[in-house]
Amino acid sequence: MKNVIFLICFILTFAEAFAQNNTCINNLDTNKVIRIAKRHNSYWTKAWQYKPGLLFKEESCEWMVVSHKIKITNKGDCKNSNGCTVTTAVTLLIDATSGKVIDRIELKHVTKNYE
Repeated sequence: MKNVIFLICFILTFAEAFAQNNTCINNLDTNKVIRIAKRHNSYWTKAWQYKPGLLFKEESCEWMVVSHKIKITNKGDCKNSNGCTVTTAVTLLIDATSGKVIDRIELKHVTKNYE
């Protein structure tokens, strides 16, 4: 009987020792995240642009900043049509504990204006 109780206690102690703890320590607030994003040219706030989005992902312990920019151009192949609309999206991932930039992804999409 003592061996069974000892074995059960040992298993419970062993399970608690190796249990996964999600310890995400967020050292950044939204103002610090905005300053980091502006430093990396990833936070655009002109009146004709979409409002940038801030998202804290607790499972991966990181901040995500998404900005969009739209402009019209008549350069290159766009001069043969009615111009082009260039849409640019930037996603910036920032580590919440250290404040360092993990990744910066910039996507551009060109749409010709046929009117």
